[in-house]
Amino acid sequence: MTIYFAIVDGDPISSGGHVHVFESNEWIEGPDGRRRAVAYLGDKAWCEACQTWGIIVPLSRVPNHLRTHHHKRGYQAVSDDGVVCKCESMPQVLAVYGRREQMRDTTDATSVANQAQALSRDIYDERFILADHDGKPLPGIRYRVRIGSNVVASGVTDAGGCTHRINTEDARRLILEIGGGT
Repeated sequence: MTIYFAIVDGDPISSGGHVHVFESNEWIEGPDGRRRAVAYLGDKAWCEACQTWGIIVPLSRVPNHLRTHHHKRGYQAVSDDGVVCKCESMPQVLAVYGRREQMRDTTDATSVANQAQALSRDIYDERFILADHDGKPLPGIRYRVRIGSNVVASGVTDAGGCTHRINTEDARRLILEIGGGT
């Protein structure tokens, strides 16, 4: 059996820094008596090591049915999930303040691995939206997206300023180049 704990606003990450939940309607009272916003996959964390904002992604092997699911925000972040930032190795979120909410996994390891793999297929797709300083979409802008030195997408933004959707099998750092050759 494995026990996972909820991640909340203010929880630390392994590289230094903290989880920051900017929007929430769910709260957990921490051991200090303070109510803290529940974090979801896709929420942000500040990484002290690389001095950048990162995104919380599923890294723990907790199955979906144990994570709280919010119809707008997706799946809840739990202990040992990762943070995609500029660090060479992915830091993990550490449960400190949300430990009053536990998820107990009693499934076998093969089932957990299969469910985690299914979650990764669902969550690792992204697109960029290009906009000016006023938030107005920028259609017709040439772009390309790289993972390392490999170009994985290229084209021209659509009427809403959107690039094509990029799908990956796991968390990857995407590099967007604007205005270059496609």
